Amino acid sequence: SLDVPASVEEALKQLDKVLVQVRPVDITKLNALCRKNQAASAVMKDKDCIVLLGPTGVGKSLTMHFLEGSTLVQQKIDGVPHIGVRHAAPGTESIVTSQLARS
Repeated sequence: SLDVPASVEEALKQLDKVLVQVRPVDITKLNALCRKNQAASAVMKDKDCIVLLGPTGVGKSLTMHFLEGSTLVQQKIDGVPHIGVRHAAPGTESIVTSQLARS
């Protein structure tokens, strides 16, 4: 037997729970992610690896740019001090830094 939801919000919560259980897995996307994982594993094999963990805004991406030799610049954006990237080192172009980033 199903309980009748007391509100639309409750009905949506119940629907979300059902959809999580019945929604099909996107095999194409899963395969692509596995291939990327295998490629990354091959690059890192027999190498040291550093993992940077922390909340948004603590400087993980900026640290990656610094370690790879990107040119950094002190600036103020909307009056807020920020260290930004003037010239990205090769291979770091997709690493984005932002003083306003939110997770």
